[in-house]
Amino acid sequence: MPYKLLGLKATSYVTTTDNKTVLKGHQVWRDRKYYIGRDDCEDDLAREAVIYAHPGDHPQILKCFGLEEHCAGVHSLRLELAPRGCIRQFIAEHPFQPPPPRTRLRMALDVAMGVANLHFRGVKHCDMSCRNLFLFDGLRVKPGDFGALLLEGHNFKPTFCT
Repeated sequence: MPYKLLGLKATSYVTTTDNKTVLKGHQVWRDRKYYIGRDDCEDDLAREAVIYAHPGDHPQILKCFGLEEHCAGVHSLRLELAPRGCIRQFIAEHPFQPPPPRTRLRMALDVAMGVANLHFRGVKHCDMSCRNLFLFDGLRVKPGDFGALLLEGHNFKPTFCT
């Protein structure tokens, strides 16, 4: 199955093979063979999967379909594909064409509703930026990229691979 590299994060790669979902992982595999990546970040992916599962389904939070094992000990998160990328990408591609004020207010409300649900469920987003706000049709926005979040009642290790 052909894959497409969609992005590079601080410690991960984001790819798609079906144009409906993405795989976020620390390694990229092609035809069941290691292609590129790191091998020291499995705990971070497991942590992020726990954080995505904690608040449950919400229309203004990026959907996570869980961890997938590609080969022994190598996992990726299966996430909802944001067809319009992230807000940072949108701003870069449309520097002089901002959405109308009403749309921008709705976008801000989308973010506020998603973050309010996270906070209500004991999740604190510690890395809020335009690159972690994902765009969907109609310029609907969902927060995602939960690698640097805190979860009440959990004592997770520091969030980035060393």
